Amino acid sequence: MFFILLMIFLSINSFSQTNQTFSIIKRDNFLNSLRTSSTRNASSYDAVLDLMDGVQSSIYLTSNQVKTFGAKPVCMYSDLASLGLANSSGLLVNYIEMVTIKVDRPSQLNSPIDLSVVSSYKSVKYIYFRVSFDFELAQLIQAIKNCDTKCIVIYSIEKGA
Repeated sequence: MFFILLMIFLSINSFSQTNQTFSIIKRDNFLNSLRTSSTRNASSYDAVLDLMDGVQSSIYLTSNQVKTFGAKPVCMYSDLASLGLANSSGLLVNYIEMVTIKVDRPSQLNSPIDLSVVSSYKSVKYIYFRVSFDFELAQLIQAIKNCDTKCIVIYSIEKGA
């Protein structure tokens, strides 16, 4: 068990920013660590994969509009330009476990990405950045601000997405 925990720890990069520490890990590494860590985590692997790729009750924040599908959304999807809508009153955020943020342009990593609102949702566990271009991890780390330490930050490069 110690070896498994050590493997997970080594595969996750932790970064400290002005009194805040958050973990960031590449999607494939995170999923592999869940899948291989133990049989107990097989259900965790399936649950996270389902949040990432499955069809769920969700909130979509795109083109500065809010659309909600389902009674108890567990996922939130946003582009960076619409992320500010995550603070809108009346959003059904009590069950949100994963927030997926799409980053379309390299210039978007030059501005702060404030995660204070979405990382403070009661049930959120994961914040997943889907980046559509090659980038240096340090750029994303430097852009992320105010991420609650309870959240695991995941990223992937998905060109053409």
